[in-house]
Amino acid sequence: MPPPAERGPNAVGLTPPVIAPPPLASGMANPPPAPPTEPGLADLAIGVAIVWGVELGLGLMIALAGIAAGHGRSTRGFQLAMNPWLVLVTSLVSGACMAGVAWFMTSAKFRRPLFQGLIRRGISAGAAAWCAGLGFLAAAAAMGLMHLFSTGDSFMAKLAASNEGLAVICVVALALPFAEEAYYRGLIFPVLERWIGRWALLAVAVWFTIPHVFQLAGDWIGVPIIFAMGCLWTWQRHRTGSLLPGLITHLAYNFTLMAASVVARALGWEQ
Repeated sequence: MPPPAERGPNAVGLTPPVIAPPPLASGMANPPPAPPTEPGLADLAIGVAIVWGVELGLGLMIALAGIAAGHGRSTRGFQLAMNPWLVLVTSLVSGACMAGVAWFMTSAKFRRPLFQGLIRRGISAGAAAWCAGLGFLAAAAAMGLMHLFSTGDSFMAKLAASNEGLAVICVVALALPFAEEAYYRGLIFPVLERWIGRWALLAVAVWFTIPHVFQLAGDWIGVPIIFAMGCLWTWQRHRTGSLLPGLITHLAYNFTLMAASVVARALGWEQ
């Protein structure tokens, strides 16, 4: 047996006593709940109200400018709405608003990086290549349907009749996927998915399609195509938990359509 001087907490076979924390005094307030780490319905409502307010303001600006320019004649107002540079400015302002709202509600509000708050997770180079190929195939299918059933009577078709209009459409088509994916699939879809489950996929696809109806009015085959693509991109976000697959597919889809339009214009293949 070791001498008494060695019988301390460091002696072999002995452990220090465990001291339990004192119990909470009766009447002591519970600790405050942890702050939310994801945007909720209130955040979504505020963000959507901001985007709709900006888009409504842009629409009213175009309408009032058209009335003033045409002295009340609707044809002059329509010609103003068809101005390529006005379309470019209003589209980019709307896109910047969507992207800004999505960034603030998912990242800045919770003081976390953009990647963590909005994009969520990365993907491999192979997965990115598959997504790009999927976008190319979807664009090829869309062009086939448009060739068979398109009337060429939509707002977008009329805007693309001029070289300036086609150039503006190309810029918008390659810039807006970042804003649309951030807004619809980065902000709206996760919030709705937590509340209504998989029905959020259908809801976001319909929501995404509605703003495109005006652009495609008169050439209605484009509406179900946009709806199908909205379902695909939202499903990619749901399936992978990342914003990148849908964004890559969206960009590849738009790039293929724009490249085909430019080549057809250059070679005189347009009908």
